[in-house]
Amino acid sequence: MKQNTTFSRSHPASQSLEERLKQALQKREQIEKDYKDQKQKYWTILFIDVSYSAKPIFELGENVANTMFDLYQKMVRGVLLKMGSCFIEAGGGPQIVCCFEDPAAAVLAAGAVQTTMRDWNKEQDEILRIQPAIGIHQGYIVYQDDLIHQSNTNNMAKRVQTEAKPGQIFVSSHMAETLEGDPRFTFRFSHTANLKNIPEPQDIFEAALRTQVSIDPDTAFADNAESAEATKKSIGGKVAHQWVMVYIDVCESTKKFWSYGDREASELIRQYQVLCKKMFEDNHCCFVQSCEGDQIVAAYELDDADGAAVASINIMQGLFRRNVSLPQHKQVRAAIGIHVGEMLFEGEELVQTKDMRVGKSIQSLATADEILLSKEVFSLFCEVVRQQNEAWGKKEFAGLPGEYSIYTMKWFRAPAKVTSYRKPQSGPRKPRRTTF
Repeated sequence: MKQNTTFSRSHPASQSLEERLKQALQKREQIEKDYKDQKQKYWTILFIDVSYSAKPIFELGENVANTMFDLYQKMVRGVLLKMGSCFIEAGGGPQIVCCFEDPAAAVLAAGAVQTTMRDWNKEQDEILRIQPAIGIHQGYIVYQDDLIHQSNTNNMAKRVQTEAKPGQIFVSSHMAETLEGDPRFTFRFSHTANLKNIPEPQDIFEAALRTQVSIDPDTAFADNAESAEATKKSIGGKVAHQWVMVYIDVCESTKKFWSYGDREASELIRQYQVLCKKMFEDNHCCFVQSCEGDQIVAAYELDDADGAAVASINIMQGLFRRNVSLPQHKQVRAAIGIHVGEMLFEGEELVQTKDMRVGKSIQSLATADEILLSKEVFSLFCEVVRQQNEAWGKKEFAGLPGEYSIYTMKWFRAPAKVTSYRKPQSGPRKPRRTTF
């Protein structure tokens, strides 16, 4: 007779399995709770960007663009401080990222920024007028070491911002629902958007203030002790370097965060950053910085351009070796862009230049597992490294003058004489600047 091995709920083995599953679930819940308590803040985040309206300014030259962005940064940061922002990300250029503890204060601040910039524009020549496009979302922000790191909340806010036009304040449906009953605001449904790497379509709302808030840009910093912290980066003045720059970004990182959550996705990004930092430093970079979530930028002296190529190849091969032993959801794939030109610092902060915009644009052109570079960089390589490249084509980039000849690097077929290539050094070289 066949023995019946079906366990009832009262069977000891069944109870043991049920108890283990219950304990595993409780442990996971505790891990998630500890992560939120220790590394996350429930904040409202704003992405403020004038890139679209500033396109005519870039055509006036680097000096004019940098001057205008300096003025814009000081004015907007002053407004945000006056409105009670709890965090403003350091940096320059067309984008400002900030956070508020109170969602209503965040929308009021966004309105104050728009009104203040409109008032300032009245005194400017038409070609110099810049107006932000703003995106807002609320949720858990990964906050460590006085910095915000990539998270689902950040990704959503940035994607919402890219839907806005200059002068608009766009918010997520969550923000609109949260502040629906606040008499100071109106939220008009704008459209449903398929946001990049976010699987579900998202409803986008345009926010408007029933009472305008304006702050005099000339007095935005007055009587505010925190303004010294906001402007300290300018004390050291601006320093320019002619360097080979390497931009690297994780492909579809937004999708990973959306699918696997901030804690697990952050760990994947951390592992990727450790690998990249080691490869860059092993190949004698003079600068390396993690920025904008999962993006890394590294730089090399002109006479060490081969180091930039070898580091890029080693990173791609390292990621490939890592990925083949992992399930797909734990794999990390990257895209790299390499260019040469001016990198500008104000104190310890990078200030965007035309050459840096070209470098980032080349990186954005690359697909997963691809290294693209400009002809200007190709001409700096030694013959051994040049042999690993082939012509990709020509490309014009929005907002940048001229056409660029692009090469692609055949990293997957690079022989040992390339991957282990090291230019002789007079002594060990450590990065002069590292921000990780």
